[in-house]
Amino acid sequence: AMKSLTLGQRIALGFATVIAITMALGAVAFNRFLTVSAAGEYLARDPLPGTICIINIAGAFKENFGLVEKHLGAHDKAAVAAQIEANKARIDSLLTDYEATITAAEDRAMFSQFKEDRGVFVNEFKAVLVHSTEGRASEALEQAEKRMEPAYHKLAASLEQLVQFNTRNLHGGVARIDESSQHGKTIILIGLFAALGSAVIIAWLIIRSTTRVLADVTDALSAGAEQTAAAAAQVSAASQS
Repeated sequence: AMKSLTLGQRIALGFATVIAITMALGAVAFNRFLTVSAAGEYLARDPLPGTICIINIAGAFKENFGLVEKHLGAHDKAAVAAQIEANKARIDSLLTDYEATITAAEDRAMFSQFKEDRGVFVNEFKAVLVHSTEGRASEALEQAEKRMEPAYHKLAASLEQLVQFNTRNLHGGVARIDESSQHGKTIILIGLFAALGSAVIIAWLIIRSTTRVLADVTDALSAGAEQTAAAAAQVSAASQS
């Protein structure tokens, strides 16, 4: 097939092949870029803010639990109660932020269970605060030990499930980005070597076929020159005769 092509057609075919390989390589690289971009966008939209929110929520609840216990022995109970309310407002804000990141049904179900456990805990610690505020220390302690603490531990278990879920998603998203990057690097390297190898082979084929054509032309010219020389010699001999 190569022998039937002109020199210009052979060169054009070589360049077209290299361009096609380069375009295919660019398409693969662009696809990997889109995959990495989508994974990064998912991380920024769901697992990352969700993980930060739920960890902050867990810390805030732990702080409130400590503040309720502090309220039992505090002289300025109003100041401690104000801290608890401020913390509760912060938790409400964080919960709103977290709910906005939920996309999975599993996450939604765990969050619903968490809100239920939170309601129980809030009711129990409010009861403790009422006893503590009104000076019923023994009732407050009994309420805290028998009802508030178990409610808190159940709430903490719900929070831990959410933390683990978001942490797994976060690690999974990072792993997908890393996998896509590594896969893209491998494909691009293979493509570069393939493009280089193809260019070398095509250049060699073009040079070889062009050399053959030039050799044929040279042979034809040499034969024509010899024939011309022979004819000239004949003419010269005839002229001398």
